[in-house]
Amino acid sequence: MPPGGLNQIPEGARIGTVAADGGAAIIPIRKTGHPWKEDGLAAIARNETLRVMRRHGRAFWKRWIGYHVRSRIEAKLPSPARLRDFGARIAE
Repeated sequence: MPPGGLNQIPEGARIGTVAADGGAAIIPIRKTGHPWKEDGLAAIARNETLRVMRRHGRAFWKRWIGYHVRSRIEAKLPSPARLRDFGARIAE
């Protein structure tokens, strides 16, 4: 977020929808993954994910969490190649 990004919103303004990046990549557990000893929240969450993947399959898990779905804003952003001049685009 740019510096002062939230300060640009007038006080008392109602916000209907917010879209944001979680900031962390979603990496599926390996096919040969084994459950971890449940001694923390991360291990419990990982083991639950592993159980879901084994019960319903990796394809279901990927659809369920939106693994291959790009956000709408990513699709709208111009690519760096389009920002350059036409001659540079031809050279690529």
